[in-house]
Amino acid sequence: LNAIPSEVSNYAMIADAMEQFAAKLEKLDIAKFKADTERYSCVASNIFNCDDEEKLNGLLVSAYKEFGIDIPWKGDFDSFMGDRSNRLVFG
Repeated sequence: LNAIPSEVSNYAMIADAMEQFAAKLEKLDIAKFKADTERYSCVASNIFNCDDEEKLNGLLVSAYKEFGIDIPWKGDFDSFMGDRSNRLVFG
């Protein structure tokens, strides 16, 4: 019987945490989430199913552009990597 108050307290804390989590979920834009998830899934599927190195390179560069990610090199990749003083910069 001594454990009952402790268990009740645990369930109360869990209920509070679930309420806070539900409040955060209410604020999510579900339509945007679904659209973003579909974009990521499509890119991942294309990459997974690609068996050509040049096409894969194009898919990856396209993904960088589609998601607004800066490419970590300037100009032509092979020329960039040929200069030992250059460094890839991920931002």
